Order: sequence, then structure tokens, then C-alpha cells
Amino acid sequence: MSKKQVAGSSTKGAQRTETRARAAVKGNDKAHVATTSEPAAAVGTETMAEGLADLTAAAELGDLSRIATATGAVDATRGAGLRESAAEMAALGDIAASQGKLDLAQGVEMLRASDDLAALGRATRSLSEDQLARGLKLAGIAGQLDAVGAAVRALGMPLIARFMRDTSQDLRGIAVTDLLQSQGTKALAADLRGASAQVAGFGAGEVEDAEAALAIADELQFEGKVRSVAGAARMEEGLAQLEVADALHEASREAAGEGLGRMVEGASQLGVSVALKNQ
Repeated sequence: MSKKQVAGSSTKGAQRTETRARAAVKGNDKAHVATTSEPAAAVGTETMAEGLADLTAAAELGDLSRIATATGAVDATRGAGLRESAAEMAALGDIAASQGKLDLAQGVEMLRASDDLAALGRATRSLSEDQLARGLKLAGIAGQLDAVGAAVRALGMPLIARFMRDTSQDLRGIAVTDLLQSQGTKALAADLRGASAQVAGFGAGEVEDAEAALAIADELQFEGKVRSVAGAARMEEGLAQLEVADALHEASREAAGEGLGRMVEGASQLGVSVALKNQ
């Protein structure tokens, strides 16, 4: 019930009070009561009717008070439930936000590691190319020395020819080693590139997860704020209804008291009427 309705009830109570005052004046008029029984009976009947009206109004106000109490209790309970739900939403939002920040940090770290692996792969590939070039160059020099050694041997200089042949074989061995290492280094560079791409994929996935978690956190926190505001408003409405219920209950008690008083007063007037009639 609204405060306007309570004010209306109070106005009716004031009207009844004014009527009772007029009846009291009539009741106090001893000469009028003592003169004849008919006016006393009329006053008594009117007073009892007013008392009955007061009791009826008191019952109606009591009903309205109980309705307002029930409505206020429901609103207050639902408001409290909304606020509890808001707190849960906020807590879930904080958890999601923490998880999102953790995923983001891990994703950034993985992307940095991917960049490091890519740089190492490029360096390894460059080393492989250098080893290949040196191996080919040494192989060429070894071949040249072998050819010169054969020519020197033909000229009758076996010692120089043997030196050149040994040097050529040494250089050929180094060239073969470099060529083999260049192939291994090339494979390692390829593995590093693959690892870099895989780690980058993991990092990008973590970043996407982080963005999703942070978006969920924002939604949960927003929903928590909405429910908190709605819960506070609902609780305020419930408390206002309970205040109205208290006012209605008090008005019901007052009306009941007035009604009982008028019923007693009316019965007294009827008693006087009967006594006068029997005289």
C-alpha cells in the first residue's frame, strides 16, 4: 500500500473521530437523555453503528497491513537474494579476470620465446650457409693442390708432390666435415623454425584465451553491478512496504479501539433508553 492510501485511511479516521465527538456531546447531554428514552435509543443505535463501522475499518486496515507486510517481506528477501547473487557474480568476475591476466602473461612469454627461437633458427641457417661455402671452397683448393702435386711429381719433385698431396687430403677431409656439418646445421635450423612456429601458435592461443576470459570477467562484473543496484532498490521497496504495514497496523489498532469504545458507549445509551422506558 502507498503512503497516499495510508493518508486516506487517516482522513477517514479523523472523520470518525469528529462524529464520535459529536456523539459524545450528545451523550453528555444528561438533560436530553433523561427527558425521554427515544432520543437515548437513537443516540445509542447511531453510536453502535459508528462503532461497528470503526471495527470494520479496523479489519480492513488489518488486512491491508498483512498484505503490505507480506509484500515487503517478499521484496526484501528478493532484494537480499539479488545482492548475494551480485556478490557471487563479482567473485566469479574476479576469478575470470585473474585467469585472463595469467593467460595473457603466458601468451606474451610464449611469443617472446617464439621470437627467440626464430632468431636462433636464422642464425643457425646462416651458419649452415657459411659452412657450406667454406666446405666447397676447401674442396676446390684441395682439388687444385692435388692437381699441382701431380704436376710437380711429373717434374721430378716427389717431396713437394707428397706435401701437396697430404695437404690436399687434409683440406678435403675438412671440406667433407664442413659439408656434413652444414647439412646437420641446416636441419637444426629447420627444426628451430618449426619449434618457433609451434610456440607462436601456443602463445597466440593463450592470448585468445586471455581475451575471452577478460571479456567474460567484464560481463560478470557488469551483471554483478546490475544485480547489486536492483537488489538494493528491491530491498528499499520492501522496507518501505514494511513501514507502511506498521502504519496500517497502528491505524487498525486505533480504529479498533475507537470502535470498541463506541460500541460500549452505544450499549450504555441503549441501557439508559431501556431504563427510562421502564420508568
